[in-house]
Amino acid sequence: MENFEKYLDSFNISKASTYHLSFLLNSYGYTYTITDTVRREVVAVKNQLFENRIIDEDSLKILTNSIQQDIHLNKAYKSEDFIYANKRSTLVPLEVFDKTKLRDYFSINHKLLPYEELHFNKIPSIKASNIFAIPSYLTTLMVNLFPEVRFNHQSSNMIKNLTSIPSKNKEVLINVSKGYLDIGVADKQALIFYNNFVYKSDHDFVYYVLSVLNKLSINSSEQTITVMGDIQQNSAQHKLLYNFVKAVKFAKINNLNYKIKKFPQHYFVNLISNF
Repeated sequence: MENFEKYLDSFNISKASTYHLSFLLNSYGYTYTITDTVRREVVAVKNQLFENRIIDEDSLKILTNSIQQDIHLNKAYKSEDFIYANKRSTLVPLEVFDKTKLRDYFSINHKLLPYEELHFNKIPSIKASNIFAIPSYLTTLMVNLFPEVRFNHQSSNMIKNLTSIPSKNKEVLINVSKGYLDIGVADKQALIFYNNFVYKSDHDFVYYVLSVLNKLSINSSEQTITVMGDIQQNSAQHKLLYNFVKAVKFAKINNLNYKIKKFPQHYFVNLISNF
């Protein structure tokens, strides 16, 4: 992934009170989009990478300094979403979900660290809640910037996008991050599989994809895979995956201005509610 930014001619920061900000953060950097809620159009997009990873409170200064230097992140917007990207989340069916038991649910799959706090997103399309942890120093930073900010997990947005694709066939969506990938599979908009996997090589990456397809009895040679996130066209990952499936499609966003379309849309799909 690379640094990039684009602002449409119609973008006017003085109109921030009519704009929506979506801000996605991982340990390597952040991406944000600004949407004109009146015209329902993305008017700005930016991707910023860090030289050093944000892995603890001591390294938070890197993020804080970057935000302070960005005039677009020092404005009050009509609404703001903070999207946290990591591999630690847990889905719980709504029929058994109890928000007083978040720690119990989360602890089934993950260890809650002393400096983390739990949040959850309801995902109506799959009748489940997605529970995830965010370091408290990040939530404090975001609330100080945007008092009404809503906290989301990237897997929540991925699942919402996947289950919104109108299709009579199975859809396979992969979100690629540095060192891990999320794989989701929907059949006629119903989620039938979601999980994430840590990988160390491109061959590991492809192995997990093919393993999931095999588990679900999906013929890889007849299946188109949609990818998004930190993967480049014609990269080793892309070419290797293409050898084993019918086609590899990079996720795109509907109704996007042509000036922003020239940037890799699959990088920031998770900031948009659907594509």
